[in-house]
Amino acid sequence: MIKELAKKTINILDNHLKADLHGKAVKLEGAYYDSGFLNRLRRNINPALVKWRYKLGIRDKNPLRLQLGCGSRHFEGYINIDWRKTRATDLVCDIRKLPYRDNSVELIETYHVIEHLPRHDLPKTLKEWYRILVEGGKLIIECPDFDEIVKRYLEGDERQLDGIFGLQRFEGDYHLFGYNTARLTRVLKECGFTNLEKKDAQDGHAKEWSCIRVECIKDEKDISSSSRIANNYNLRFTGERVIEGDTPQRIWLDHVARYQCASRYVKGKAVLDIACGTGYGSKILYEGGGSTVLGIDISNKAIDFALSTYKDERLDFTAGDILNIRFPDNYFDAIVCFETIEHVKDQERALSELLRVLKPDGLLIISSPNRRLTSPGKSLREPPDNLYHMIEYSTKEFISALRDNVEILEVYGQRPKNKLFFSPILEKVLRLLLPGLYNPEAGGAKLERVSLLKEYRYITAVCRKLGAKWDH
Repeated sequence: MIKELAKKTINILDNHLKADLHGKAVKLEGAYYDSGFLNRLRRNINPALVKWRYKLGIRDKNPLRLQLGCGSRHFEGYINIDWRKTRATDLVCDIRKLPYRDNSVELIETYHVIEHLPRHDLPKTLKEWYRILVEGGKLIIECPDFDEIVKRYLEGDERQLDGIFGLQRFEGDYHLFGYNTARLTRVLKECGFTNLEKKDAQDGHAKEWSCIRVECIKDEKDISSSSRIANNYNLRFTGERVIEGDTPQRIWLDHVARYQCASRYVKGKAVLDIACGTGYGSKILYEGGGSTVLGIDISNKAIDFALSTYKDERLDFTAGDILNIRFPDNYFDAIVCFETIEHVKDQERALSELLRVLKPDGLLIISSPNRRLTSPGKSLREPPDNLYHMIEYSTKEFISALRDNVEILEVYGQRPKNKLFFSPILEKVLRLLLPGLYNPEAGGAKLERVSLLKEYRYITAVCRKLGAKWDH
């Protein structure tokens, strides 16, 4: 309605003033879209804004669908991306380096774009698209069939020259390489795509030139054999249970780093890995020198998976509950309890059971998330942000709860954040903003001794059982 009113106003003024305002407006609009300087500016600013959306914790409500090299055609329900600004463009960006996170896009469609890329850029570009697609995500590509177009040109059809060299209407509107079906499918396979299917071309160019269309999906060949076995047991990563090959890289690295640190303390010891999950950590403890390692988990499916994947001569698994550990008093030399205590409602009983089956002077290596980073702004009595967690401690509260029962030898942290962000003056202001300001990917997975200058996303304590207190 506003556009129509603006047009009518311009036409009225044109008629009265004979100033050709409409023509000047069209030229001004064209300059806005075609300006090389503005497009360079957009290509630098627009992707940065997308990245900041992630840093600020702003998530897309719906799964992402991208149309790359949209030109003047806008797809509803897609983010339409092009090298230059047009009426259809949602994001001005270099499609060879997209600002989206790994495994965040479900569908990519691109029509008559790849022939505009330098020949040696295509494999790198396809790997970039592969990176952002979810497992099983789909890629659709259409481009001219170079061999058929050349054949038609040699038969006398001069119109095919546009399909060979491009229409050359603006910067970048040139064809830099040609593809046939075999050539395109080969490079797609080399980049990891599978389930390749040749389909009939649907783009409008197909009326003028011979075109090819290939649909494929992101391959799952990177999934480890343990992940394939997990599929057989109907085990999938849900945000909590860690499965080798089926868990986001950051979470996997954090968990493995904790077990690697613990393995330094268990050489020659009889070890209990309580709430062992799928057993990958028990294996790390076993390979780290534990004389025997027993993994216990409440999930029968997880235990069946662990038995079929990691069981060894002195590495075993059994189903059990942290609130009722079916072993005698003073049985284990060391107990590892990672990312478990926050899942238990009766934490005092859980800790009591762990110490009951631990030998005097035995080691308890235990970890927990730090509420100030995982549920910022919330108190100990409030439900944590993580739906799977019952209670989350701050670092100080966690250490205090342990100190009443054990001697603390070392305290380690992972994924640090400068403590200035948590000063009393700033904390009230940041409380609402903190979920967006704190990036869990920041910092390192490697455990470091805690510093008074930092807050850590995860805290791991190495403790010794006080023999006198727990004698029965």
